[in-house]
Formats: sequence, structure tokens, C-alpha cells
Amino acid sequence: VCIGLARPTMSLAVPQREGTVILAFDVSNSMRADDLEPTRLEAAKKAAIAFAEQQPRTIRIGVVAFGDSALTVLRPTDVTEEVVAAIRRLSAGGGTSLGQGLFTSLTTIAGKPLQIDESALEDEGGEIDIGFFGSSAIVLLSDGENTSRPDPLALAEVASTAGVAIHAIGIGTPEGTVVEIDGFN
Repeated sequence: VCIGLARPTMSLAVPQREGTVILAFDVSNSMRADDLEPTRLEAAKKAAIAFAEQQPRTIRIGVVAFGDSALTVLRPTDVTEEVVAAIRRLSAGGGTSLGQGLFTSLTTIAGKPLQIDESALEDEGGEIDIGFFGSSAIVLLSDGENTSRPDPLALAEVASTAGVAIHAIGIGTPEGTVVEIDGFN
């Protein structure tokens, strides 16, 4: 009775999944290709929405769109409805800059503007410190190769140093297709 009246307590550590995921969408013109139904972009959006809807509230999800340049469509949030709405608003146009997509994704994870000197990226031995974000990941959804600067491999090294995992997902079929945009194939 005395022990019960003392109201003993004990703290236990309970594992909890939490982190930040940036869904980085290639919205270049080639994502209009119809080798996936109805288009590559729509197939990527459908898969990303399914992914977002399966995540617990402890996973914050942000959305980045990249073509010739990149922009943060949605800062990381735990509100699934906002993520789904942001994904549905995406539309295709322009070229493909994987480097811009990665840079903007890293900036979104950091929550502040990052300054990365391109000459430092080209320096093989140089390390660029942007901080450590070990519970973060970038899911890069793209159908093409990089067509402009900065170098995506150098930015992948920066992300690796910062503890950010990058998961690249190729969109399209092995056979591919011909895309017609403004009368050009």
C-alpha cells in the first residue's frame, strides 16, 4: 500500500518515426509524354499522392517543382491535404535542371536560403557544409537527364555530407515515346 501511495513512475523511450521528405518533381515538357497513362507527370503525381497519404503525421512532406529552374511549391508540412493539393497543381513546361531541383530541395529542407558557390561545387576536394539534416530525404521524380547547371552529382555529394538521402525514381517506359510540343517532336 505504501509503494502504491508513493505513485512511482518510470520513463521509457519509445521509438517514433519522424522526418522530412521533399517530393521533387521534374515538370519539364518531356513529362507530357504519354507512354504512361495518361502522361508521365500524371503517373508521377498519382504515385506521390499515394505515398503522401500513407505517411504518419510525424513525417513532414514538402513539394518542389523543377524544369529549367526550380521553386518550392509547398514547404514541409504534416497536413496531407495540403500536400495532395500542391501535387495536383503541378503542370509541365520547360527543360530539365536536376541540379536546380536538388538545390531547391536542400534549401527547403534547411528552411533558409543556402549559398553554394558553383566553383566550390566543381572543386573535387572541397566540402560544402550546409548543416546536418539526417532525418531528411529527397524523392526525385524525373524522366530525363540534366540539361543545365549546376551539376546534380556535386549537389548529391553536398546532400550526402548533410545526411540527406536522395531517392531517384525514373518515370517512363524503356521504349519511350515521341512527344509533340508546339509542333516540334
